[in-house]
Amino acid sequence: YKFLNKCFIASRLNLNQTIDEIISNCSKGHKSEIKKQFNINYIFETYQDNKLEYDEFSKLIGSNAIKGYDVFLYNLYLEKKIYMTYEITNDKSFCAIFSIAGVTAEYLINNSSPFNHHSLIISAVNFFKSLGKFKYLNLGMINYLENFKLQNNSKKKNISLFKKGFGGEKYLFSIFGKNYF
Repeated sequence: YKFLNKCFIASRLNLNQTIDEIISNCSKGHKSEIKKQFNINYIFETYQDNKLEYDEFSKLIGSNAIKGYDVFLYNLYLEKKIYMTYEITNDKSFCAIFSIAGVTAEYLINNSSPFNHHSLIISAVNFFKSLGKFKYLNLGMINYLENFKLQNNSKKKNISLFKKGFGGEKYLFSIFGKNYF
């Protein structure tokens, strides 16, 4: 039917596993970083917990969102389908967004310190497991397959390596498109 394959390989963590099982599937380097970052604390808030206005929400996510995407994300936030995540140190610092899609928590935006990514993912696993209604924590794309227009740069390759380090399940994220012109 002349559809173009734009599929990706993605990775997700199965929240039905225990935290020990999830950590045991991590790479040696990830396990080491998780131990180093054990004492970092996070809170996860929806609109119900902390009613941010659009301007404040947009300022927090800043340049992390594709232009115009912040409106879409804010509408999800109003529907309580976005968890704003904050690192708790001396104060509350915004660090990430997780969205909800059915029984999956999606890792969308990370604005945390480059040294705290591992603890953020493990805290998210613990948080979403504690809610008892989620099956997966989706880490997102790890391989672009034949999508030549989206070729990996060094930053995307490093992000993919980070996600792969958590082990998790690899799955095909199927997208097909069709050109009409």
